[in-house]
Amino acid sequence: MTRKDPLRLLEAAYAFDRDEPAWMRGVVEAARPYDLGSGVAMQIAQLGPKLFLRTAISERLACDFSAVSKFMRSGAAPPWAGRMYAPGPAAFVLDAVAAAGIPPREFLKAAKGWPLGWGVRGGDPDVESALLFMACERRDALAPADRHVLDAVGAHLGACLRLRRAMRGAAPTSDGASTEAVLSPSGKVLDARGARAQRSLSALVDAARRTERARSRRPDAEERLALWTALFEGRWSVVETVERDGKRMLLACRNEPETAPLRELTTLERAIAQYVALGHPYKYVAYELGISVSGVAAQLQRALRKLGLRCRADLIRLLGGPRPAPEAPTVTV
Repeated sequence: MTRKDPLRLLEAAYAFDRDEPAWMRGVVEAARPYDLGSGVAMQIAQLGPKLFLRTAISERLACDFSAVSKFMRSGAAPPWAGRMYAPGPAAFVLDAVAAAGIPPREFLKAAKGWPLGWGVRGGDPDVESALLFMACERRDALAPADRHVLDAVGAHLGACLRLRRAMRGAAPTSDGASTEAVLSPSGKVLDARGARAQRSLSALVDAARRTERARSRRPDAEERLALWTALFEGRWSVVETVERDGKRMLLACRNEPETAPLRELTTLERAIAQYVALGHPYKYVAYELGISVSGVAAQLQRALRKLGLRCRADLIRLLGGPRPAPEAPTVTV
């Protein structure tokens, strides 16, 4: 089996030159070293008022997902879609949903025979998300180090899916509408557009240097994941492009999460509130948005005050997030 390489998974996620099915096959192929013996699958589902499976790719999966896929393609409207958003063991998520007594019987019937497995989902609640699923026979089959890698990859898949949608399938370019800064691999700012990018030049330089160091393969796997967060400053994805003359550049592309329309909050506060309401631990929110854990806590408290809420439970009730999961995902970055 090919050795486990988190960077290979991240590079597959950022392969913007591929159409959606080819992109998904690349991610599944890169995830093969993490196969738990029963196959790997990936799907993209549109969430929101209706749950709709758009694309599914699987390799060596030991069960037939056709019944579940057929049910999802029917455009059913389960009110619990957000409950399946957080990373973690997929079987535990289904158990939590069942315990809440809210899934339709048809789904439980369709899901009968679904294998146990570990899934990481990244994307935007109420819009669409990508799920990378590792089927297994035992719930405890995934090693903590592998779970850490896959949770981080889930955050990147969500950011990449959102950017792919914004680019309408095209690769980001230096003159693209979403590109707010162009930097050299060493971190030199070649171009910066807009007031936000101009104010955040030092943060963009740091983001470029961190991403380039992660790509260099010099650090160990854990450090590479920590360096290359899904977003930077809650706003930018840093992606690589190669010009016609072969010159490599890094693009800071605006890629903010699509969140609930809470006018009282800033864009970053809305993203933090949404992710926290979905049950994401502070460390994972920090990794998804590319800010510090203390920054997540501070921004969340400001958001709660603006909304007139006392605690996280009030926020969950407001945004319709999940109840506490049986086991919280662990991400150490």
